[in-house]
Amino acid sequence: MVKQSTPNASARRQTPSMLVKQAKLGIYLKQIAKALSDERGAEDEKKKFTMSSQALVEVELLIEHAIHNVAHNTGAILKYSDEGTIKLKAVQTATALAFSGLLRQEVTDAGQAALDAYEASVSVAAA
Repeated sequence: MVKQSTPNASARRQTPSMLVKQAKLGIYLKQIAKALSDERGAEDEKKKFTMSSQALVEVELLIEHAIHNVAHNTGAILKYSDEGTIKLKAVQTATALAFSGLLRQEVTDAGQAALDAYEASVSVAAA
């Protein structure tokens, strides 16, 4: 007897808002790939590259996996510390647990830059 597989989380029915968010991420990733290709191919046409739809799907899966890891780690930290509110330190620790090496440093720097930009926009709006 062959055991039938059960549908996983990605095979479940997706709501229209989930599909719109996935489409937006795909469009954004294509724009980044095109910009990188244009930078590389500025002096030589042979250096340009394209991104296949399968590669785009794989990049989206990697991004979703990274977000899931950080969210899961944050939840575990909150549970362990008996906190009910997500604070900066919990997210920083969760990110440090989810990534390693150079990627950890890049993610930490990008997160800090995003936080600084957000705080600057909030202070400008409040003024």
